[in-house]
Amino acid sequence: MIIIKRLKIIFSLIKRDVRYSFNINFIAYLLILIFFILLNFITIYKLSPFQRLNRIDLFYELYKGIPYIENIKDFSFPLIWFLINSSLLFIVGSYTYEDLKKNGVYLLTRVGKLEYFYLSKVIWIIGNVLFFYFCIFGISFIEGLVALPRASGMNLFLDVKISSNNFIFTMVVLYIITSITLCVFQTLLSLVIKPAYAYLITIIVLCISIFSKNWIFPGQHSLLLRHEPFDKLHKLTLEKSISYNVILLILLFIIGCIYTSRKDIY
Repeated sequence: MIIIKRLKIIFSLIKRDVRYSFNINFIAYLLILIFFILLNFITIYKLSPFQRLNRIDLFYELYKGIPYIENIKDFSFPLIWFLINSSLLFIVGSYTYEDLKKNGVYLLTRVGKLEYFYLSKVIWIIGNVLFFYFCIFGISFIEGLVALPRASGMNLFLDVKISSNNFIFTMVVLYIITSITLCVFQTLLSLVIKPAYAYLITIIVLCISIFSKNWIFPGQHSLLLRHEPFDKLHKLTLEKSISYNVILLILLFIIGCIYTSRKDIY
């Protein structure tokens, strides 16, 4: 009975988060979706001189990220990768901090423990990330299906031994799990410092990941071209990235629960 009661509390908090955050983030989501519709259109137009391209080539061109930087002269900033991550971090933003600040006393009275509040926010983040990627990957799929209906083959990375299904699976998993980790990290920071500073610090960590070869920086794990089989030198695999993110998420969750359980509400 106690478990059922706790699940009901958490579920009610999640429903509340979905309802209120939708009103707050509707315009942001709308603008982001319009931007990605245009981005896919421009990318398809840019790839149009190539023959026999298909949706896999479109996904590769949009979401490949960049390889490790060996020569600064060859550096090309992964703008699309950065916009995806920074947009998600912006959507998550200060919602948790503002909610706790404005409604903390009410929520504590209602749910009894702020750990439930933090858990609901983590689940809300996971839902936001899944919805975000469902939208942008869905846009790429639909526009690719319409614009490249008869194309076949994977002409943009023929020298890499990977099937279409494995490529899509690897790409989706890397983006989703890395974004969840970054968003939870930012949310935890926003409970300690001002949300604007938390966002800035997370963006800095994200940017360091571009230039660093150290796997400890979480942004590394959604840069597709740094993973096998695209890069066999640095031995970064899908399994290693999943393990890293799961361990880090567990640590962030435990720290967040401990912090919220001891946090004073004014």
